[in-house]
Amino acid sequence: MEEILSLLTQCAIPYEFVEHPALYHMEEGLTLPHPEAVAKNLFLKERKGGRYFLVTLPRNGGAEWNALRRFFQSGPLTMASPEELKEILGLGLGSVTPFGLLKDAERRVEWGLSPFFRGKLIGVHPNRNTATVYLAAQDLFRLLKQQGCRCRWLEEEPSR
Repeated sequence: MEEILSLLTQCAIPYEFVEHPALYHMEEGLTLPHPEAVAKNLFLKERKGGRYFLVTLPRNGGAEWNALRRFFQSGPLTMASPEELKEILGLGLGSVTPFGLLKDAERRVEWGLSPFFRGKLIGVHPNRNTATVYLAAQDLFRLLKQQGCRCRWLEEEPSR
């Protein structure tokens, strides 16, 4: 977590940091500041292709699996296992966050960020579910892209 906060400071990205009890369900985030900014993160994989995806949605947004398949140009999707989450992003259950992409040294994971967050604040864990970092979604997107992560806004056309 400290390395995330240090990176944000180093890159002069303004943020708000809030510590709280461990959160495991989206409803628990409603007690936090800026509940409208709390993001839901899904770590998915292609059933038979070996590709991995992180999808960041508004806390009350649903995942349209067929739309995600079209967006990522993938085969059928499923949730990745807790073991894959730990191995690839270095995260445990309940701590899935875009900041985990920084631990994906092989850049195996493609990240899709909901257009809901364009021009808005987003709240994500700093690699542990006992804290939330609030920052501009564009700053988060730009930071991860600059760090070499594979990032796209979900409404963008897939690159061929």
